[in-house]
Amino acid sequence: PNQMLSLSTRPFTEREKDSLRKDLPSVYKKVERFVTAIVFGGIISAPAFSGLTEYHKVTLAAKWYLGITISLVIIAIAWWWAIWKTGVSAKAILNEIENGTAEAFYVKPLRVVERKDPEDFGPAYYFDVEYKGERKTLFLWGQYFYFTEEEQFPSSEFEYVRKSSDKDFIALNVLGSKIVPELELPPFAKEIWDKGYYHEDGQILDESIDEIIRENDRL
Repeated sequence: PNQMLSLSTRPFTEREKDSLRKDLPSVYKKVERFVTAIVFGGIISAPAFSGLTEYHKVTLAAKWYLGITISLVIIAIAWWWAIWKTGVSAKAILNEIENGTAEAFYVKPLRVVERKDPEDFGPAYYFDVEYKGERKTLFLWGQYFYFTEEEQFPSSEFEYVRKSSDKDFIALNVLGSKIVPELELPPFAKEIWDKGYYHEDGQILDESIDEIIRENDRL
């Protein structure tokens, strides 16, 4: 059909795995987090330490003992947060890369309508598609469009890939030619934002593009 949307679940490709590995914390990042935690702990504990020792008139030896104890506690907490916890997170990421799956949306739309970016959330598009024999609208929205060449997207054919687990974006593969959006809708109205009725990235809507346009005109 001219309008088509198909979804498949598959293992990550090598290229997608490489992209996901970029989320792994580097040694520099771990050290940065560790130092930040120590500095933050020092800033928080210093006034309390000063006030406590002054109020109780503790001896110099007691001050040294208390100061060393607090420092060791701060270092231990910083290590747990910046090194150990980050390492556990890295293992989880590696496990998902090797054993997780991707959701791949193959999209071949007939029409496309753009929705204006409210404030640096990224461009948004409605794609007119046929899905499981019914007319649907695929909504895509995100900052990842900033990394797509304007002369390439929206496209007459493309693949949108996200993680099956948390639906995080992975890749947008342009396979066709440029389509010019027939209309640009304004950003979602404030009342829609306040009520949380806005559409979400990767959502397949039962409404047609024409219904979405008419609904927008009523607001």
